[in-house]
Amino acid sequence: MAPQAIEQYNKMAKTKKKASKNTRPYNALYVLIFAMASALAAWLMRIETGIKGIPVDFVELVEAKTYPNGTPMRTRYTGIEVVDNGLLFLVAAFAAGPLDWDHGVRLHQMHFLVQFFGVIAVWNVEACRAKNSWKLVSFTGLFVLFYQTIAGAAIIPLYYLSYVLISKSDGYYTAGRKVSLPYARGLLFSIAVGYLVPTLAMYAPGLSTSTLEFLIFLWQPSPGFVNILLFASSLLLSGGAASSRNAKNPDVKHLKRVYAAAAIVCAVNHFATLYVCATSEDPSSVSDWMATTTAGLHYIFQVDWWGCFIPTLLWAWITVYDVHRVLLGGASVARLVKWAVYIVGLTLALGPGGMLAVVWSWREDRLVMIESGIRGTAQKPKTA
Repeated sequence: MAPQAIEQYNKMAKTKKKASKNTRPYNALYVLIFAMASALAAWLMRIETGIKGIPVDFVELVEAKTYPNGTPMRTRYTGIEVVDNGLLFLVAAFAAGPLDWDHGVRLHQMHFLVQFFGVIAVWNVEACRAKNSWKLVSFTGLFVLFYQTIAGAAIIPLYYLSYVLISKSDGYYTAGRKVSLPYARGLLFSIAVGYLVPTLAMYAPGLSTSTLEFLIFLWQPSPGFVNILLFASSLLLSGGAASSRNAKNPDVKHLKRVYAAAAIVCAVNHFATLYVCATSEDPSSVSDWMATTTAGLHYIFQVDWWGCFIPTLLWAWITVYDVHRVLLGGASVARLVKWAVYIVGLTLALGPGGMLAVVWSWREDRLVMIESGIRGTAQKPKTA
């Protein structure tokens, strides 16, 4: 080995050893914030609403198998009675949006669920990274199971809590960034077909009530479909991995496509939502959230929106902070504030899902720089 190569290797080894000793400042505070966010959401969505009987008459209507407007509910989905009885509640909770019985509910649901496409994309990238293998954040299906049945706003902060615990050492960023090429190639197809298509299908016009109810049922496990499709597509695409074996960071271009697609989809969704809100002559109101079933469900969805996406903004800020700390060795208060402003600005412009996709695309380049031993700048090299 050439002397220069040996010197470079020793330098990188010392850097990694030093990084492994450093930890994220105030990490316990972030853990506490995410834990409190989860607890607050659980209180607002499950306990307080239960105490106040919100949404009003919901349980009674489901037991009677009738919607508030008198339309009978579909009662058969899987043919397993105990499962179908549970699905009645899940389908009924979403029905007003896809069935367009309330335009405000429909618009809010479409914005919420399509923006979550960006979150699903980023979560699955993180699940596939070598350094996250067998870590809690790699089991996205487990989080899906709980956030679809308990409450997204109560479970999603726990994902971020898990992340800040496993990534607290700066050494976390010095190795293990890569996603295996078969998984990187299959990610876009898997998240688009597994999650986005079932989401959009729920709001397709002109379908019968029974068909839309079935599509609502089909959407419930859709984030889990991503895992199945990703595993299957990785097996089918594994044959072409050898051709890129000698390429440097061959997964990056595929991950960039995932981020770009998520950002575009979320941006279009966000712009469309803002346009409808700005031009609507029938603004939605939840002032009667304690008076009607639909308004009560709308209130719960709004709490869910805030409870899911506010912690997502904090997670994005923490990851940007980490990258700058590792690259530059520290961060001033002015920089911390600037990054917060950027993240909020991206959220207002593209929606929270679009923001997360853009931040992760930016972050991917810096993670490559960190693993390459580049320090002292957060700017992407011109040759990269």
